[in-house]
Amino acid sequence: MGPASSRSMGVASKEAGLLLGPNDLAILEQAWERISHGQTLDSKAFQKAVFGSFITMPTALSNCIFNAFTSGAGSHTELTWSQFLSGMVVFLKGDHEMKAGLLFQIFDSRRLGYLERTRLARFLTVIYEGSKDGADAGGSIAKALDQMYSGELRRSGEVDQEEFTERVRFDGNQLVTRWLDDVAACVFDGPSSHVTAIHNYYSPALDIRAVARKRRMNPNRIVALEKRFYETLRSEVDELNGGTGKIYFSLSMWQKVAGVWIEPDLCQRVFHTLSEAGRPGWTVCDFVDAITALTEAGRDTAKLMLDVFDVDRDGVLNVKETKDMIDSLIRQHCFRSQSLGDMPPKDLSCLGYAPDLTPERAAELAGGLQAKGLQGIDAVASWLSQHSGRSQLLKDLATVACADFGLRPLQPLQEWKIVFDLMKRHQASHDPASFKYGEVGTKWFLIPTGWWHNWKHFAQHSSVEGQTTHSHSKGSSHHHDRGSHKKGSHNSSDPGPIDNRGLLKKPGISNQLQSNLVCGSEYEVVVPIVWHALQSWYGGVTTVQREVVMVNSNQLQLEIYPLCLRVTTCDDKGKAKSHMEREVVVSKGASISQLNTLVADAFRINPKKLRLWNYASPKLKHQALLPTEGRLSEIGLVEGQVVVLELGLSDGTWPRSQLQSDYFDPHPADEDSPNSANSSISSSTSSSSSTSSFSSRNSKQVSESVNSQSQPLGNGLIGLHNLGNTCFLNSSVQCLSHTPLLTQFFLSKSYVSDLNVTNILGHQGKLATSYAMLIQTLWGNHNNKRKALNPSPFKKTVAKLNEQFAGTDQHDAQELLSFLLSGLSEDLNRITNKPYIEQPDSDGRPDRELADIWWRNHLRRELSIIVALFTGQFKSLLTCQTCGYASARYEPFTFLQLPLPDDPLRTIPVLLFPKDGSLPVKYLVRVNKEGLIGDILKALSKEAIVKYPPKTEAEKEDEKARMIPLTDESVPQFTLHVPDLVILDVQNHSVANIISLSQPLSKVRENIMLFVYEIESFSSSDSESVDDSTEEDDDDDDDDDDDDDDDDDDEDEEEEDGEAAVVEDKETVPQAESKDMTDSDQEGKEVTDNKKKSDDSDDDIAKEHTDSKQAMTKSEAKSADQTQDSPARPTKRAIPSGLSNLGSQVYACGLNTMSSDVMILTLVHRALDKFETYFVNPFRHYLFGMPLFLRVPRDITGKDLYTLVFKQVSRLLKPEAREKLNPLPDNMTTASQSRSELLPPVPPVEDPSQQGSILTIHSQDAHAGAIPVYGFRLRIVSPDGMGDPSKHWLQRSIGQFIEPNDEPTTGLMDGMCIAIDWHLAMIKGWFENVPRQFLNHYSVSALSGEQDRTLKLSKCLDSFVEEEKISEAYCSKCKEHGEANLKTEFWRLPPVLVVHLKRFQFTTYSRRKLHNLVKFPVTDLDMSPYVVGEDAVNNKMSNEEEDGKDDGNEDGKEEDGDGGGVVKDKVEDEKQDLVEDETGCLSPDDGRSVGDYELYAVVHHLGAMSAGHYVSSIKNRQSGQWNCFNDNIISPINEKDVVSDSAYILFYVRKDMADVNIEDVYPAGNGDNINEEELVKLMKKRDRNCNVM
Repeated sequence: MGPASSRSMGVASKEAGLLLGPNDLAILEQAWERISHGQTLDSKAFQKAVFGSFITMPTALSNCIFNAFTSGAGSHTELTWSQFLSGMVVFLKGDHEMKAGLLFQIFDSRRLGYLERTRLARFLTVIYEGSKDGADAGGSIAKALDQMYSGELRRSGEVDQEEFTERVRFDGNQLVTRWLDDVAACVFDGPSSHVTAIHNYYSPALDIRAVARKRRMNPNRIVALEKRFYETLRSEVDELNGGTGKIYFSLSMWQKVAGVWIEPDLCQRVFHTLSEAGRPGWTVCDFVDAITALTEAGRDTAKLMLDVFDVDRDGVLNVKETKDMIDSLIRQHCFRSQSLGDMPPKDLSCLGYAPDLTPERAAELAGGLQAKGLQGIDAVASWLSQHSGRSQLLKDLATVACADFGLRPLQPLQEWKIVFDLMKRHQASHDPASFKYGEVGTKWFLIPTGWWHNWKHFAQHSSVEGQTTHSHSKGSSHHHDRGSHKKGSHNSSDPGPIDNRGLLKKPGISNQLQSNLVCGSEYEVVVPIVWHALQSWYGGVTTVQREVVMVNSNQLQLEIYPLCLRVTTCDDKGKAKSHMEREVVVSKGASISQLNTLVADAFRINPKKLRLWNYASPKLKHQALLPTEGRLSEIGLVEGQVVVLELGLSDGTWPRSQLQSDYFDPHPADEDSPNSANSSISSSTSSSSSTSSFSSRNSKQVSESVNSQSQPLGNGLIGLHNLGNTCFLNSSVQCLSHTPLLTQFFLSKSYVSDLNVTNILGHQGKLATSYAMLIQTLWGNHNNKRKALNPSPFKKTVAKLNEQFAGTDQHDAQELLSFLLSGLSEDLNRITNKPYIEQPDSDGRPDRELADIWWRNHLRRELSIIVALFTGQFKSLLTCQTCGYASARYEPFTFLQLPLPDDPLRTIPVLLFPKDGSLPVKYLVRVNKEGLIGDILKALSKEAIVKYPPKTEAEKEDEKARMIPLTDESVPQFTLHVPDLVILDVQNHSVANIISLSQPLSKVRENIMLFVYEIESFSSSDSESVDDSTEEDDDDDDDDDDDDDDDDDDEDEEEEDGEAAVVEDKETVPQAESKDMTDSDQEGKEVTDNKKKSDDSDDDIAKEHTDSKQAMTKSEAKSADQTQDSPARPTKRAIPSGLSNLGSQVYACGLNTMSSDVMILTLVHRALDKFETYFVNPFRHYLFGMPLFLRVPRDITGKDLYTLVFKQVSRLLKPEAREKLNPLPDNMTTASQSRSELLPPVPPVEDPSQQGSILTIHSQDAHAGAIPVYGFRLRIVSPDGMGDPSKHWLQRSIGQFIEPNDEPTTGLMDGMCIAIDWHLAMIKGWFENVPRQFLNHYSVSALSGEQDRTLKLSKCLDSFVEEEKISEAYCSKCKEHGEANLKTEFWRLPPVLVVHLKRFQFTTYSRRKLHNLVKFPVTDLDMSPYVVGEDAVNNKMSNEEEDGKDDGNEDGKEEDGDGGGVVKDKVEDEKQDLVEDETGCLSPDDGRSVGDYELYAVVHHLGAMSAGHYVSSIKNRQSGQWNCFNDNIISPINEKDVVSDSAYILFYVRKDMADVNIEDVYPAGNGDNINEEELVKLMKKRDRNCNVM
């Protein structure tokens, strides 16, 4: 809270507290803490909290009040406690002057000091618009203004604050002040008493002290039971994978615990006996009361027995009920004997009857337990006392309460009996011939021998006769020596808490036992159920648990001394946190995966998101990542070993990958010599990066650095640390590093002479030098023992040369590779002066001749090792569709970018809501990508009628293995008609829009579920037919500007199915400006309008008044224009006036016509519940579930509407509720007669506070009171489902009630929204606990893999070389743009082929990653079929040229005369050069006949597009072993694992290059520029087998 001295609106905080009084002040203080959490409040939260009951209150008015509270600081500031308190005091308790001042500040939002008549008129118009006072602008408002501005004023038409205070009255009669009084009167309104009573019945608060007094128990025991209740609920929710939050202890939970002790039928009967009628289970109060009742004695236990078997609830047991009780007790004795391994009883002797007596006769003899004049409980108590076997059920129930729920027995001897039964039950469940401690994994707990014997003596020989209670004192002292209490030191006193500290080496720190402990002398072992019982009764310090393990492959052993490890976490930089250590005890023979699971359980994390490190010492070289497979005995972990737990980051990287093991460190490791390569690398790098260009001196220095490293190479198996989202760089560099010829080039001195420091397109040699240093470090022989290095210097160089890669953002590995190859090529380009060359056109020349000219021209501008190794040549043939002219181009390429063959069909998930109200069904339909949204409905209608055969067990198991939703074979067949299907945009549990079926399917975002509703068909009597829904609308570009939203492009492609906008543009369906709305499930209704907030709030109010009308008028006009002018509609559709946005869409989409006898309605589920954040009333309305969409008769009666809605929603209710909620009898016609057979758990009472004012929100009428006949009430509400469109905001109406009578409903029009107001008792007690959301159709499993089908690389290549149509291409002959055919083929293949599988797909409306598995060859990729043949090209063009000569074409002659001769001479020279030596590298076999490739590296992209991770799979050339390079981690993998759906970039090397030396392929240059003559000579001197260039 703010300081008391701060003032707001002239009222000090201390004075405000006095005016309010202590009670109201306490209410405000508590309310402030709830709504602001002790901080400040913004204007939006202020309106929601303080004025939340005024659902449709104008936001601008609330902002004006907020500004007045903040003394005019503006709606963008924060409200403090002192300002809030002062404002609320004036608002609620202020005198005339205070209220007048507040009201003036509200109206004078500009702080001008005066109010103009026009401004005040606009205020009052907005405030009272829609009310009887605002209906006539010249009436009440004008009269109020005349009173305010009549008489003598200081300024004409204006009043200042003093004049305003004199003229206003707060008597409820003046229009200027009446609204303020009405609002203030409702601020402190609390909830309905009946609503509170029902909520407390289903969700009661536990009164611990009251229960403790009632049961005469220690309150700590009640708290422990409460904790156990919520722990059980949480574990149950976990088993349901985060199902709906449970608040009840269910029958299944009870059976899971008590079913071990109690016969099944009796177990269920006891649960229902202890349950409160109407509740689906035990609340926390029920749970505590029931469990404590099981340990009671005397009359309380007799009452429990009576209640269990008194079926007719008359308070006595008749003969039939007594026989039932005797039969049930016999079954319980048999059940108990069987579980304990004893012989079950064969007669009634266990109940004290003669062996030959039958249950019937025994019941008769008992006389229905009415003998000797005893009645009810007394009779049952007398019968129970006659034989101990008759109370065995009660004893077993007490065992459940004590052993499983932790209540301490009333007598010490009862403790012993319970523990004895527990041990006996454990022995009976194990084979006596097997290992005495059980099978592998059986858990045991250690207890000090001294304590164990003291407890046994205390329990068996307690000297207190008839002891009924225990002493709970825990003040006795205990020794911490071995064994704690020594064997034989018996006493009859309470043994006290179990203290295991004497068994441990380091009590409180470690779970390691002291050495050489002996079982039976210093410790005892007990089963878990015994340990938990004793610990809950007596408390305990330090749990010591051990398990049975397998040793020597076939021998079982209870491992008393397992391996104890110290597990610590690491920070975001990978540094170990020594203060975060936890001990994990694991068997010495356990597997590493078991250790992972134990650590994950200890830290409560997902085991798939962690890695463990052997932290042998702080030195990095002594730290190793634990493998994922194998056993602990194989990796050398010792007792007390520190293990570091590393959690994976969201982007797939690992923190310890960022440790600074810098490879530029001159002393990187102890084994490295001081004059190792790292020192020279560091010095040369620093010199190269300090200047902007390389001189000859720099080159010589680098050369000397290289020469000094003439030593054997390493194996290259060194990882690269992740520096923060640098996995894209690490994976790419590793693949280039293992490109043999390229690495040879950089490890030799060759690259130094090629450094081009003058190339303006390059990087002055900086990129090449930095890359060379990195490669020399990765492959240096001195680094064979090194596991990883830090690529920070290289990363900095890349970032400096290309700002795109600066920072720590994730990038595309292909983009980086493109930059690296391009940059290295320019840095190492032997052409220093690039000539300008125009590539020649085809001119009818043969392919080889023209291709070689293009290739040579390329080499004239770019000649480098990158070109020599990675560059190939395409042949692109463009054929004009108009004239047939063909033009060929022979472009070079470095990357082969292969789009994955596009599936012409698209898989769309659809959720169908049948018109009969049955459970929705999920389908997957396949539709053409280029089609319309309406095609989805056609496909759905075909899929829904198909009858599929039942799934076999093998198919079901396959679905489970593939994690595909299991098919529900109960899905019925539907005969669907497309005109009766509609696709809705569902947002916040209500219908936002109707999706036009004429929109293109491309506008539907990926992986979004469409909601399809089936509605009733038009009757045959309709005078006007409805057009087919797929022909109704056309895209109107005029509306694109209002609906385009590019922000969706940033969303992840793998969106969850759910309620979201599914179509980007809905321009074909008329709609006015929509209102924003937040999730009603969590926050309730957000009162918003689409007006700009500003300090000038009175202008906002005026704007609100005018804009809302203009927006509706424009929307209606726009709807009419679209309906009448759309060319796609065969007929004009008239749209009635006065409809809502959704109503206009109904007519625009053809779902209704003006002459029809039906209308379209949408319904939402609405409920009332308690929220944590509230002002005074904690109960708020909220929407839930999926809306309904119905086509009903216009004259439908209220009764028929209720019946129809009940049919749609009854599946949400429990079966017993559906049976009791019946339709209205014919003779019931009024709401007062509408009463169901279900009764509220708490009878309603009259609440005077809820009567007598139209401003009161009647929540009792809406959600409480008597349960209506259908369990709900219907109300006409606003489109968002929260307010009443027909009432003024001051009335706080939640909707117009629809009577369930035989009268036609009134006030309903197309597109209107109706709220289904569920009774609070129905929501809390009669809804299904975990209702089924939908059924899965056969298509869900059958088509789930179609979108990501398996492809072959050959299929991708075939698709790449296929001829494609170009919509607009320039033809050099036609001299204009037109349609053409383009065919791209391979002419020349490079020695190293880099294949980029284009998995990332971007469209206007979506972005996604393709997860198709592309099967590519690893050892034999034959590219020769894709190399174009030697045929001549452009025969058509040659013939046309000849025709042109024959016809005497003037233009042709002019071309030959002007430039043709020069070109022809040049071409002839080129041709002569090419044919001089057929043995050169441009020979006919150059890069064309050799097409056999072998895979040597792959870049993988794991995960989603926006949060993925890159790794690389690389084949080691020396060993032939494939390895996975995951940043700094390198692990061997199988060759078959390389081919996966994550493969992104493939690196192939031509097989003929396997044993080639770089000097033979690409001789070192002399550092000078190569002129054209030298280039020709270089090419001619090539050996015939050299196919590099």
